[in-house]
Amino acid sequence: MILIKVDLEDGYSLIELLVVISIISSMLTTILVANSFIARGWRQHKDISLIQQDLRVSMDKVIESLRDSLYVVSLGQHSLEEVDESKVYKSIAFVDKKGRTRKIYYQSNLGLALNDDSNLISNRLKDVRFQLVDGELLFVHLKGIENKEEFELRSGLRIAK
Repeated sequence: MILIKVDLEDGYSLIELLVVISIISSMLTTILVANSFIARGWRQHKDISLIQQDLRVSMDKVIESLRDSLYVVSLGQHSLEEVDESKVYKSIAFVDKKGRTRKIYYQSNLGLALNDDSNLISNRLKDVRFQLVDGELLFVHLKGIENKEEFELRSGLRIAK
């Protein structure tokens, strides 16, 4: 008969296993908390980047449309001769190269649109202002809000009457 001797000293005690488990648990908790902060920061920066890009694209579309126009017809409901240069307006009408009267306007429930509601430029903008200075210099001011932070983009161009 062969006897097998079992050495009870091989292996780990319960205390050693508990210490290792608690160390690994604390390391995993630290990694998960750090990952959560990194993901939250990444999402916030992504949202900010998107609103800034939206402002740039919207401004490019507005400026391109106005530069390609033959002349500006009105600001708001006023012809250029009636425009008060101390006021800002939410819309501008112009004649494009094909002779069509086009309108860029802002509505708070819709956003920035070109000519009609189906041609939406941006629905993320929170304010759009047009202001005429010296009868021929048009300032365009776009504002967007993301995560309670305001972003503004301004541009100006000389317009044809």
